[in-house]
Amino acid sequence: MFEKYLNPDSRIYRFLSRIWDLIIVNLLTLLTCLPIFTIGASLCAMHYVLIRMHRNEEGKISRNFFDAFRSNFRKGTLYWFLFGLSYLFLWGDYRLAVSYPDIFPSVLRFVVPAIAIFLFMIMEYVFPLQARFENTASETLRNAFILSFSKILRTVPMTVIWIVPGVLLRYSLISFPLLLLLGISLPAYVGTMLYDSTFRQLEENQEPSRDTEGRKADDS
Repeated sequence: MFEKYLNPDSRIYRFLSRIWDLIIVNLLTLLTCLPIFTIGASLCAMHYVLIRMHRNEEGKISRNFFDAFRSNFRKGTLYWFLFGLSYLFLWGDYRLAVSYPDIFPSVLRFVVPAIAIFLFMIMEYVFPLQARFENTASETLRNAFILSFSKILRTVPMTVIWIVPGVLLRYSLISFPLLLLLGISLPAYVGTMLYDSTFRQLEENQEPSRDTEGRKADDS
């Protein structure tokens, strides 16, 4: 009865295999995020693996992950520093606006969260772009800004998807084990499905991509 489900070509087998791969990627990402300052490199590595996974080119997940982690460490850390510092300032501004409403205009309580969301929309593209393309940091940030708004119909669902794990954790602690296994990799993977067609178009105009280099490494 179960033989058809154990067949590598069956849909159930492929689905469970993909879930297992996402769990591995999620745990690797959490592990390499622990030093905090390495979060940027971890996100680059995660997106690199997820893009290849979506295209059925994943190869050896752990090796690809750590190779991408090392190759993107410098720029990934720079992006994480820039966004982290920006969010730190925004959080401070928001706290001041809430704590001292007589001094700071009430509109700040709406403007600051809006800016935070816009930054997150840009950040959603920065780490995948860094993982996939060879560009300068300024070019990557510019391209991320352009994509986040020119592809707004895809950017908005990507942003909403990332809110789900936070909502689940906020209102249901029982979801914590699930989020521990899939809370990062699954939303990122769904995002990959949304932006990958755009990336394929970009790759036609930029060669070689990091994926080409990755395949060469896998073949060696």
